[in-house]
Amino acid sequence: MKQVLEKLNRPPFWATLCAAEAAVILCLCFVFTLKTTAPPRVDTPVLTSAVWSEEKQSFADSNPQYQEREALFTRFCEGPVDLCCLGDSITQKFEWQGALSGWTVANRGIGSDTTEGMLARLDSVIMLEPRAISLMAGVNDLSLGRTPEEIIETYRALLDEILLYLPDVEIIVNSVLPVTVYNGVNSEDIQALNLLLKDLCKEREIPYLDMFWSFADESGNLLPGYAIDSVHLSPDGFALWLSYLEPAVSAALR
Repeated sequence: MKQVLEKLNRPPFWATLCAAEAAVILCLCFVFTLKTTAPPRVDTPVLTSAVWSEEKQSFADSNPQYQEREALFTRFCEGPVDLCCLGDSITQKFEWQGALSGWTVANRGIGSDTTEGMLARLDSVIMLEPRAISLMAGVNDLSLGRTPEEIIETYRALLDEILLYLPDVEIIVNSVLPVTVYNGVNSEDIQALNLLLKDLCKEREIPYLDMFWSFADESGNLLPGYAIDSVHLSPDGFALWLSYLEPAVSAALR
């Protein structure tokens, strides 16, 4: 016993023990510092209901379709769903649930709607708690005289608002499709908007479906075989769009 005590009383042992204790204390101080200096956790805001706002009313006043459809969307917006298709009349006119029957799909297209109108009604989209959102818009903005640079800022606001409330959602941005002499909209403006959209999606690391030239002739006009008029798609046109979108949705929801 005496020999054991003599060994314990030797300086190297106590020096090692003190060093170990000091290391433990330093580690505890470091952890405490991290906890006290780390930025506070930001909780994801939650919407409890969709409402009919004055902003929505301003779009409804100039668009009866907005009045009718958004009134329904605001009242019946229970989720969750796998996919929400957000857009204007091109989106509205297709039967997405039937074509994408493997998932639950909500069609949130409104004829004549703009990116600004969509921004005003995002609450009824967010309330669906979609796992993925397909977004196509811009032609109606251009027809009202908005520039591609103005439209892209609204797109930026759309993405910000969606991701604020749905940080885990997968967003798929579809390029704006060509038209043929539609309300003063020309191919050059659509292509300029698409270039800005492509850059924005690259910046945000969001899938971008570059479909314009698959639908356009050499002059940038909508091919007759894919159209029922100067802007809206035929069954073959929707089938072509679906050939781009379905793989992107599958990748987003896997």
